[in-house]
Amino acid sequence: MTRTIAFSTIAALVIGFAAAPVAASPLQPANMACFFQGVGFTGASYCSPVGQRTFMPKQFANSVSSVQIIGNASASLCTGRVRRGTCKTFTKSAWQIPSPLHNNVKSFQIQFSGKSANVVATKVQSFSFALPKLR
Repeated sequence: MTRTIAFSTIAALVIGFAAAPVAASPLQPANMACFFQGVGFTGASYCSPVGQRTFMPKQFANSVSSVQIIGNASASLCTGRVRRGTCKTFTKSAWQIPSPLHNNVKSFQIQFSGKSANVVATKVQSFSFALPKLR
């Protein structure tokens, strides 16, 4: 007598693609936001993962013009320090950040948004084999 055991594996690849090259890496992990100094995701960029809450880096303070949301993230941008002043939460990418935030962001927080991720490829694989009877 032999016993048959079946296994199934499912692999999903989740990738965020940048509209312009991002300094961090050409393939971004899901769930992050990237800030750009130029309108339309151009110019110098800075990316931050979900869970990050901080001041905008010195070279980006008061010079962010667009934000790209990747995966399950949202970004709250504020004109004041430590999420004070005027704040706006972006749940999708913004080609141009509106006033009064345009070129006036001093702090931010990246949160998990709960929306579904961009699944690029899914592969389902099944296999089975027979085990000999144990005596």
